[in-house]
Amino acid sequence: MSIRDSFTPEDWTHVLAAPMLVGMSISAADPGGLFSAFQESGAVARAVATGASEDGTLIGEVAKSYQVTEDRLGIVEAMKSVVAGKKTSEEVMAAAIGDLDRIFALVSAKVPDQAQGFSDWLLHIAQAVAEAGKEGGFLGFGGIAVSPEETAAIEKLRGVLGGATPA
Repeated sequence: MSIRDSFTPEDWTHVLAAPMLVGMSISAADPGGLFSAFQESGAVARAVATGASEDGTLIGEVAKSYQVTEDRLGIVEAMKSVVAGKKTSEEVMAAAIGDLDRIFALVSAKVPDQAQGFSDWLLHIAQAVAEAGKEGGFLGFGGIAVSPEETAAIEKLRGVLGGATPA
């Protein structure tokens, strides 16, 4: 039995959306414009691609599902449902983090032995997204690697994903 089989199809689609929701929550915390959005989405894509090598884990199964058209379409629909009716980046961030809270509770209940690794991976994605583009500055010069708003969003994610604060 695969890890995927531990979930209903609807629940699995929500689990698949988790990396994108993490990226969305960091991007919404401190929207940096089009170039920053490309850099941040690239960080999510790289993390997902790297996760595909994690055979026999929830991370690996989630990452490999991003290569399946039907699964990608499900992720798009799940993401649309999260942002539907939201008018501000704060509302989007709150909705994404709320969905991640439900997803992590589901993962913890269905595959508890995979929960910590999944949490660590999602927090790694959050950090990579936050570091993907400098905030402030001009044309990539100056600015800071991670804004205070992004740091606050990572801490909110850490709260719902149960991650430890890095040393």
